[in-house]
Amino acid sequence: MPRNLPVRDEQRLQAAVARGALTPERAQHWRVYAGAGHDISFLDQLAGGVVPPAAGAIAAPGRAGTVAAASPRPAPEEPDDEADYRALFGSVEQGQRTADAREIAAKAAVAALTDDAVYERMFPSATRRPEAAPIEASAPAGAGQHGRVEAGPQRRYRVHARS
Repeated sequence: MPRNLPVRDEQRLQAAVARGALTPERAQHWRVYAGAGHDISFLDQLAGGVVPPAAGAIAAPGRAGTVAAASPRPAPEEPDDEADYRALFGSVEQGQRTADAREIAAKAAVAALTDDAVYERMFPSATRRPEAAPIEASAPAGAGQHGRVEAGPQRRYRVHARS
């Protein structure tokens, strides 16, 4: 047993052995570990029931009498994911009925369209022509590209293409 073991660490180890979270042999390992200066505060979080029932009664240090080894705990119930899913979204059959109803409604809507309406839905930009907006002059008459008024006549160039 290490001589430099803090009192609180020894109490942690004794409590873990008493509740069945550690065997006495494993507690000795953690005594050496704590004696080397390591933190063993996580032992407070260990649950009991680790000691197998075949080990029999274990003497609890610091207490009179013995503490019986705890039997293994039953496995916690698995969460029922299917029930949670059904509560949120309904059953698979309900989902299939909803999908079928939507598909039938979409087919009926397309069947009710005329050829022009189908073309309009397929190519909406080809059938719509934007209205011509009037262009407003922003520069004074006679102004050039940068808004300066040029002195003298404006020149116009014509380009002829020869074949």
